Amino acid sequence: MEELETILLAWFKQAHTANSSVSESHMKEEALHVAACLGINHFWASDGWIDCSKKIHNLVYKNISGESAIVNPKTLMDWKSEELPKIIDGFQPRDIFNVDETGLCHNLQPSKTVTYKGDSCYGGTKSQQRVTVLLSCIADVMEELSSLVTGKCNKPHCFINVKKLPTNYTANSSLWMASATFEDFLVQLDRQIGAKNRKILLFIDQSAAHPGVTTAMKGIKVIFPPPDCTKKFATSGYGDHPAFKCLHRTQLMWNVTTMIEGVLLGDAGSSDL
Repeated sequence: MEELETILLAWFKQAHTANSSVSESHMKEEALHVAACLGINHFWASDGWIDCSKKIHNLVYKNISGESAIVNPKTLMDWKSEELPKIIDGFQPRDIFNVDETGLCHNLQPSKTVTYKGDSCYGGTKSQQRVTVLLSCIADVMEELSSLVTGKCNKPHCFINVKKLPTNYTANSSLWMASATFEDFLVQLDRQIGAKNRKILLFIDQSAAHPGVTTAMKGIKVIFPPPDCTKKFATSGYGDHPAFKCLHRTQLMWNVTTMIEGVLLGDAGSSDL
């Protein structure tokens, strides 16, 4: 069925070029349609056939991740080559920052675990407890701005007897970053930068929570890249956030195992464990 394969591959290439999603069931339907047009009988587009076809044409079935495809490449390249050099002119790498928010399920455990061979590996209900964390990164040296965590409650139970938090905290019933909260963050940051007689460049993606008017800033020059361009190259959104979540998950599991170890050592009494 070389003719069918040729037509189907040409159809797939057109769909792929147009950035159109193609499922395996969609491929089967198209194959049956082409086969009917070619008068090919006794063709069922089975799972075995589609697996073989994908192997022949070096195709795989993947999850779609990110939204960078919606960015116009020419818009991105023009902005990076023409506008960006003018923007960063006069700023040292240590004075160029990028900030962005990310959601964090702070009690969510890993989806994989070591278990006994032959045992059924079932987990409990996945924790849906979430906060929004505002993170920053810098173009050069290891320096960070104060992070900002947005939770649901003004005074969570876990804050009882805690005199000082390691980060700034605010509350919002929707858990999303409010525009007023982000504006307060900028004002406080501007005061800190101004107290050091320093000026920084701050890249922020265009969002409803991010104020568009920032002319009152004295020590901060805020830059909003073209819409959706940050999905293509933003350092925070696609570099620091996964690393931050990985470190948080590691610390979470260390806390759990440390509690278990404490119980075991307590039960051991005066042993040499």
